[in-house]
Amino acid sequence: ESIEAADRVIFDLSEFCEADTAEITKALIAHPDPAVRKRAAENDVGSKAGKKRLKSDDDVEVRKAAGNI
Repeated sequence: ESIEAADRVIFDLSEFCEADTAEITKALIAHPDPAVRKRAAENDVGSKAGKKRLKSDDDVEVRKAAGNI
């Protein structure tokens, strides 16, 4: 539930592509903490739909990280 935990999960996703990532990435993209969503955007986590969601996030920093600003 911390930004550090999100960083570890995102790193693990990038290192272990065979992991079941769909549910994990959905959770990161929908996380209530904008810092976690920002990390997901910075690390290009998620499907096209997830990335689109990050680009239209309520938080301006998340949108910036997703490349929409």
